[in-house]
Amino acid sequence: MSELVEINENQLLTLSNDQLIEEFKSSLSITVHHIQKMAVIWKILTERGVDLSAWKKGLLEFLPQIATGNLLPEVITEFAGQKNLILTLSRIPTQKQKLLLDAGTVQKLDITGDNQEIVKDVELTDLKNSDLAQVFKENDIRDVGEQRLYLLKNSLTKPKEDKTKRKTLRKVEISGKYLLIGDDSQILLESILHQLSENYHITEK
Repeated sequence: MSELVEINENQLLTLSNDQLIEEFKSSLSITVHHIQKMAVIWKILTERGVDLSAWKKGLLEFLPQIATGNLLPEVITEFAGQKNLILTLSRIPTQKQKLLLDAGTVQKLDITGDNQEIVKDVELTDLKNSDLAQVFKENDIRDVGEQRLYLLKNSLTKPKEDKTKRKTLRKVEISGKYLLIGDDSQILLESILHQLSENYHITEK
């Protein structure tokens, strides 16, 4: 039977920062152990035909991958709350999952507007969904060369922006001695006739 362990905050307050970090690391190890245990229980119950669909919510939906050895439980504890990242990592081999967990970063290629290439190490937790699509393929990590091809392919298929400026027609009407243009401009008709007379020798009849 499970026991409810009371957490003594006052006792934790007496610990130094280094001691608290060690306690935190220890708690993470226990969490990973519990996730592994849950995954094995999930596997056994599933094999016995027990319906666990009611429990397949949130991070628990990754228990089958952990049970089959396709996902490291550390991925769950390290990236809890980043479902798309966990889902992406679950598709690559566990050896590479371990390498990424140890490094905490992955190489990402950026191509500037003047076609300059910049390769930088990006924190896994900072990757956006578009970055995940670029850095990872179906069951592996894209190297810089593969990322370059991915970016070039997507730039070719992306519809070009229409840079043609649209001309806005403004309302024009005559009011008394003035030619009204839009809601905020007016020109004296006499000055227009004067310009026509000088440039095109057109005179008023």
